[in-house]
Amino acid sequence: EVDEIFGFLDFATVQGYDLHGTWEPVTNHQSNLYTSSTDPSSPRFSVDATIQEYVSRGAPPHELVVGVPFYSRGWTGVAPANNGLYQPASGPAPGTWEAGVDDYEVAEQRLGGGFTRYEDDEAVAAWLFDGTAFWTFDDPLIMAAKAQYVRENHLGGIMFWELSGDTPDGELIDAIASGLE
Repeated sequence: EVDEIFGFLDFATVQGYDLHGTWEPVTNHQSNLYTSSTDPSSPRFSVDATIQEYVSRGAPPHELVVGVPFYSRGWTGVAPANNGLYQPASGPAPGTWEAGVDDYEVAEQRLGGGFTRYEDDEAVAAWLFDGTAFWTFDDPLIMAAKAQYVRENHLGGIMFWELSGDTPDGELIDAIASGLE
């Protein structure tokens, strides 16, 4: 009844994050734009798959707003294969807000501190890995790609959770704004 529900709405926010997290024993992307053919999980989640499902059921694209995270999710005790992606973990990594959760600003500071950034081009998702800790996050490159996706698909916009997770100079906000132009 999606088409009927949207008759009563001005817009709806689609949560494009928390697709995976430390409640699962295997690492994965928390907010991938597309579904990866190598993702071993079932069902496979992605922002695009969710948006396409809503549209196929009658939601007007211009009323769909994509939610993006300004935080990261992390596991520890991660096997080194595949640079930590889709690997078993011993549990959540220590986090600022709760185990396995840190602001983007904190994740960004890990670069150069033993962590390497990796990107899944098929999924349009990024992560950091240091050989044992894995952090999935959206950085400015991923945010710009999501903003471009919103623009190209004539969606209603982007919302984020939450502003304090960005860097003081607004790296993520700037990437979204530039991508929506």
